[in-house]
Amino acid sequence: MDRRDLMKAFGSIGIAGALGTGITAADSHTGQGQESGQNTGSSQSGTGAGYTPYGGRTTKTPDGLGGYDNVLMYLAAGIVDGPTESPREDDPNRIKWFQKDLMQRTMAEIVADRQACHDHWKEFWGIAYDGDAEGTVYVVDPVTGDETELTDPPSNGEVTEDNVFKTFVWEPEGTDAVVREFALMLDPKIGYTNYLKTGDSVPNNHEPANGTTNRDPFTPNKIRDGGYWIFGIEDDDIPFDSLYGDPTFWFTDAGDKRMGGDDKLYLDGIGPDRAIHGELPQQTGLFWGDYNIYRGENQDPLIIHYESRFPTEFNPHSGIPRAFMCELQCAEFETDSNPKGLGRVHGSTYPPGTTEGNINGPNDNAGGTPVGTIRNVLTFPPTRNRPNVAPGLPEDAPDSQTDIAGFPEVFK
Repeated sequence: MDRRDLMKAFGSIGIAGALGTGITAADSHTGQGQESGQNTGSSQSGTGAGYTPYGGRTTKTPDGLGGYDNVLMYLAAGIVDGPTESPREDDPNRIKWFQKDLMQRTMAEIVADRQACHDHWKEFWGIAYDGDAEGTVYVVDPVTGDETELTDPPSNGEVTEDNVFKTFVWEPEGTDAVVREFALMLDPKIGYTNYLKTGDSVPNNHEPANGTTNRDPFTPNKIRDGGYWIFGIEDDDIPFDSLYGDPTFWFTDAGDKRMGGDDKLYLDGIGPDRAIHGELPQQTGLFWGDYNIYRGENQDPLIIHYESRFPTEFNPHSGIPRAFMCELQCAEFETDSNPKGLGRVHGSTYPPGTTEGNINGPNDNAGGTPVGTIRNVLTFPPTRNRPNVAPGLPEDAPDSQTDIAGFPEVFK
């Protein structure tokens, strides 16, 4: 199975997959939760029926694990035997399902959320999709494939109800690069599930008969992950002088280089040979979105916002990042020592592949069904014994996650 076939089968990971349609799943679920159970704070067996750790006694992760206020651990070992179909019409990437039903955002909140994402791309990375962009900007309908060029869109106001669920594309002047930003929800069949949370007994929901982590979006501790992702700059590098303004990731407010005098910025999980020198290279990817963790019908989901403040390199053969890091903010995790609820996630999706082999290099062509391979650790606060290394945080973070534009009023 080559890179493009793998991405199609995943249904959400990779460029082609984000445009694919799916088959069955979750066809009766359109709200916060359905008949998959309730989370009362104790360890539930759920899909992994009969699991009773440590002689049948409920285990509880202690508060302050490792000295952090909060720690979570995400795992995914799914099998994507056909992409999950959204219960909403004309929603191949499941983003309408995610935003309208799971996040319960109004249309005004959905537009505000994506515009906040675009404002972040523009200020922090110099990637503009509005009237300040140097080059061509257009949107692509994920259902029909129709392209519509944006002619003189207003500065910091290009997102509308008509295009909020479409793919935005920027082709910057002075380069052959193409920067596609997809609106999507990660396929639940990838198996993304939270299995550890400090201070809680976490349900051990998985599918032992299939050899997977939990793939049901309405079983407690399932992670519903959606937002706006740039899967990787295509076709060419982007020189810094083709970016908008003086991006925060590279320059301080005083105009000084943030990353040192040798003009280098390292990609996540990549060694010195992948340092950035004066340009954003091909395969650079960025993320903005929300983790929506289902906690049963009697409790609101745990919502954690994430955004990229370091670039991530996508594997050119599989279309999946080997490693990534995002900055986090969570209102539930605000403490006296961490009043803004800031955090950080370090994750890995290595090695990508199928049930029959890995896809890491140009000669890998494994058959079989695509599998999800994700290992993530989240900590709040981001660090304990060193300054916050992410450019721009925490000094420019909102006072609370609920102050981020587009945060759903229903969960405030």
